[in-house]
Formats: sequence, C-alpha cells, structure tokens
Amino acid sequence: MREKSDTPEAPGTSVRDSFDSDGDAKPSDRVVQTVAVLTDTDPVDLPALYDAVDPEALNQLVSPEAATHLNICFTYAGTEVYFGEDGDLEVTLLDD
Repeated sequence: MREKSDTPEAPGTSVRDSFDSDGDAKPSDRVVQTVAVLTDTDPVDLPALYDAVDPEALNQLVSPEAATHLNICFTYAGTEVYFGEDGDLEVTLLDD
C-alpha cells in the first residue's frame, strides 16, 4: 500500500491493495487504512465504516473461507471502495 503524501490527491486517483492470504488484516481494516492513505486522513478521523457498510458482513463476504465469489462496491468517506472476487481492494477518490 502507498504511504501518505504531502499533496492532496486528485479525484479519480486510485489505490490498490492486493489480497494477502497470509496476512491477518480484516477486509474492513484494509478499507479504513487504504482510505486513510488516499485521503491523507488519520484513520481515527474517518467516519465510522458501519455508516457505509456492515463491517462484519464485509469481513465474512471477503474472507478466504467465503464460498461466494462476489464483487462488492460501496462509497465511503468520499471514495468508491471496490472488492474484486479475488479479494483485491481498489479505492478511488471521488469528486466532492
């Protein structure tokens, strides 16, 4: 994942986070961390994720043990969040 920068990102800028089957980060945590990096915001200053999506449901649907192969897309904190069926995450900054 990319580090925070000193300049604001332009709308349409995306950050991708590939699924790591050996990692222990929950999908909901990956969303918050990736959005924080893209928006240059401290994760504790972001709105609650549950206002956009049920974090526990997201964790179950995107887990390696899930029997489902879904694409999941939602908006959160001025971004579009997309999980591909392989568990890869892409977050895109939206226009204000």
